[in-house]
Amino acid sequence: MDFFKNLFQIFLLMTTVSFSAPGHGLQTLREFDKLPYLRSNVLSLQQTSHDPTGLNGDGGHFRSVINGENVMADLIGPGVVYHIWLTGFQANERIKFYFDGESTPRINETIANFFSGTKVPFLSPLCLNDLTSSGGFVCYLPFPYAISLRITTNSFGLYQVSYHQLDPTASVTSWTGSESATDVLNMYRNKGVDPKNVTSYASTSFNADINRGSTTTLINLTNGPRTIGQLLLKIPDIIFITPRQNVTDDGRAHVVPANSLLNWMRHNRSPNWSVGSITA
Repeated sequence: MDFFKNLFQIFLLMTTVSFSAPGHGLQTLREFDKLPYLRSNVLSLQQTSHDPTGLNGDGGHFRSVINGENVMADLIGPGVVYHIWLTGFQANERIKFYFDGESTPRINETIANFFSGTKVPFLSPLCLNDLTSSGGFVCYLPFPYAISLRITTNSFGLYQVSYHQLDPTASVTSWTGSESATDVLNMYRNKGVDPKNVTSYASTSFNADINRGSTTTLINLTNGPRTIGQLLLKIPDIIFITPRQNVTDDGRAHVVPANSLLNWMRHNRSPNWSVGSITA
């Protein structure tokens, strides 16, 4: 009897725990805490200029040509486009978005304007051109569509359009351009700043020299219970003994020539990786 009583109590406890489902569109960019969540009935897909023959001629392969416009993506809703990347395109050519079967595009911009990072609402750091990004024209501003979305251009080059195809029953309002992304833009512009309020947190710092193949204890917290809210790890520069000494990254299947790594380090000395100083 006690067994069934305990089982019943566990069942009640489990049924009282609920999680709100991850959102879509701009809400997805706000909800870092829900990145690990499995999204039910959502497909992550991509339409690209890849060579359909399997060779390496990955430029200029469009879905179709409609009214003289090259179709980069022709999508059936509901869904959300989360990522657009172009390279090799002429900046003075145009990119157009047709929502929900409309004959007039809601977005009709030159590639230069759309990816400039200064044209409202396609603002930096969500939208970047080929001079400010790590390579190519790129935009991470979400574009939800309820029925359909067609993205076209009169240019030619390589492209990727990444999107989520949502459950057919999902309630989606198509993009209008009036959506407020101020909080999302501010959050991404403040990258490296802890989004939590840490003014009441205690913090500590430490240094450690760790030999190859060995381990060490960085900190031993005993006065709990506490929560570690942030860990900042600073990796010092690598010191080479010989000018062309090679460095092997155990997580990769290749050896990086020292001259290439040194060239990178001259521009990125003592990088910081923040995964969340220890604060508690």
